[in-house]
Amino acid sequence: MVPGLPRGLDHKGPPRPFIHEGLPRLLVHKGLPRVLDHEGPPRPFIHEGLPRDLVHEGPPRPFIHEGLPRVLDHEGLPRPFIHKGLPRPFIHEGLPRLLVHKDLPRVLVHRGPPRPLIHKGLPRPLDHEGLPRPFIHKGPPRLLVYKGLPRAFIPKSLPRPLDHEGLPIPFIHEDLPGPLAH
Repeated sequence: MVPGLPRGLDHKGPPRPFIHEGLPRLLVHKGLPRVLDHEGPPRPFIHEGLPRDLVHEGPPRPFIHEGLPRVLDHEGLPRPFIHKGLPRPFIHEGLPRLLVHKDLPRVLVHRGPPRPLIHKGLPRPLDHEGLPRPFIHKGPPRLLVYKGLPRAFIPKSLPRPLDHEGLPIPFIHEDLPGPLAH
């Protein structure tokens, strides 16, 4: 478990949480062939075990798999997207791997660089911070707030609020007024 986080970050699901190995903000997943590292707040996960790195280029940008012709977004969910070969596959539409999240009622579909992940169960796209999107970044906790809504956007189908890094942020309450309900 990472000090200060309500629960571990999970790449493959709850059975294998990320753990802190004593390095500055280093998150290691014991179940992966290579280390999944958190390089510090400005640069989240880098998966060294894939043919190309899954690199987050900084807070304004999503995860990018450089080996694919399209962007793969993390989308700020409690658990990041995982490789098709792992127990809970996420697959990329139009490619050999589609992106699907088991906790959502509909499929999260990536439709190319101009429009990242789209939640088909909602009236608008769920786009990642830093791309053309209705989500905006609203402060130090890296909250994703939906434009036009008077409070933090928390999909009821998700177990946790949305965070830019995919970290659980239970201190946000959707029933409080204002875009940064704390």
